[in-house]
Amino acid sequence: MYYDDLTSYEYYLPFKLPDVLNVGWLATDHAFAKADAPAGLLDRLQQILRAEGNFSARVNPIRGIHPCHHCGARQFQHPHIGSCEIWIPSQKAENYFAAPSLIIHYIEEHNYIPPQNFIDAVFQVDTTVHFDGQTVYDNLVQARMPAA
Repeated sequence: MYYDDLTSYEYYLPFKLPDVLNVGWLATDHAFAKADAPAGLLDRLQQILRAEGNFSARVNPIRGIHPCHHCGARQFQHPHIGSCEIWIPSQKAENYFAAPSLIIHYIEEHNYIPPQNFIDAVFQVDTTVHFDGQTVYDNLVQARMPAA
């Protein structure tokens, strides 16, 4: 599923979440920004993806592995790559970035460079404070659902 970087999140939703911005939702039929990643970005994203307990950025896990549309890869070094989204708290209160976990592969293997404000947010994440990306997602979606 392709979304332009920094557009409002709506992955499989009937509405947009304006406080959540898409990053790294790439497709083969759309060009994307390329450059060398800043030192430490991949390591930091992997740390965030691995974090457990008090901090979890993993959202909407699936039972399988989503392959890379660019090269067909289906096996990745990290067990969560291709199987969930990563939600990164923004430097703005109550705002978030949503990326497929394949963003790590896209950066490492396809030279994708995310927007600078996403990169800044990744380096600002404090995995020692409580954050549950799935709960944030659930609450934002529930708040937007029409009353029954």
